[in-house]
Amino acid sequence: MRINQMSVANFKCFENYKFSFAPLTLLTGNNGTGKSSLVQALLLARYSALNEPKFIPLNDLFGLRLGHAADVRSYNAKSDILSIEIHDDLDDYKWTYASEGDPYDSLLLKIKTRPNVSEINSISRHVFAQRFTYLNTERLGPRETLELSSAPNGHLSVGARGEYVAQVIASQEREQIREEFRFAPEKNDSKKIATTLLKQCEAWLSDFVGNVEIRSEINSDTNQAYLRFKTGGLVRGNFHDWTRPSNTGFGLTYCLPIIVAGLLGSPGEIMLVENPEAHLHPRAQSKMGQFLGRLAAGGLQIVIESHSDHILNGIRLATVEQTHPLNCEDVLIHFFANDSIEEINVDDRGGLSKWPQLFFDQSQRDLRRIIETRR
Repeated sequence: MRINQMSVANFKCFENYKFSFAPLTLLTGNNGTGKSSLVQALLLARYSALNEPKFIPLNDLFGLRLGHAADVRSYNAKSDILSIEIHDDLDDYKWTYASEGDPYDSLLLKIKTRPNVSEINSISRHVFAQRFTYLNTERLGPRETLELSSAPNGHLSVGARGEYVAQVIASQEREQIREEFRFAPEKNDSKKIATTLLKQCEAWLSDFVGNVEIRSEINSDTNQAYLRFKTGGLVRGNFHDWTRPSNTGFGLTYCLPIIVAGLLGSPGEIMLVENPEAHLHPRAQSKMGQFLGRLAAGGLQIVIESHSDHILNGIRLATVEQTHPLNCEDVLIHFFANDSIEEINVDDRGGLSKWPQLFFDQSQRDLRRIIETRR
């Protein structure tokens, strides 16, 4: 079960707009045009469905800081009522919201109407499952130690900022990973990779950035967890000693929560990832696009907010690689321009149905200018 469409009215920059979703949906485009607002609307719907509250806090919800009720009301709103509607394979689910008191003072939204009980049970069970994952663009960088979550193992997640990733690895390192999500070595590589969470994390991370080993432990005395990495030296395969995250750079710790959360996912669950390309080399960004494509092909519904042409091209490459399971019809791109939102599809040769102005064309623009200066 997955989200097919989502309608948003009077919320931030959306006066009234309906978005389509695919198994893998990429949100990209100019800064400040609504990509993050769409993700936030989806998070509000998820909170409304699972908790059935009377009020929605606009701050500290999934790490968001949305301000006052007036800050989330559309600038051109003709009504004080905000609405979010989810359309899945079974039904439509609609919530309406209004400010509680003066919208310029209120830090809450009051739920005015909601789906009935049977619809709420359906969307909670089929669309917003417990392992719904949201990874914020402000994930934690290298840390000496990481905090522990009090959630039981069955409900433990890496956290919106990846703050619990060390605990998840330490407590579930022997968890068997679904075959659809496992790393597939090259045909000429005879090395067998164990199917546990830890070894699959190492395999995928090594594919991104080069040889990596991971160690994660929990210190019950201090209620903290920590990560250590062992990375390849200047001579390929010559591993250094175990290294603190602060000595391995931001890329490893920024992308590790995405890998862990994805590998532990199950078909039908939703995974929202903001800026998966952050702090990664272009090759690793392309590999990340291919990894997210494999998760989508395996049954996760992936929603990505990204500014990276390497993420895009990694996804396109995945659709044409014979050994990759992602199909082109399972990918949908929303390009947010200043005055419009374009839907772009991928064809069976990895081509795009349209290429709007300013859609990942800056490299060509810069190269053209460089060539012109040589004349």
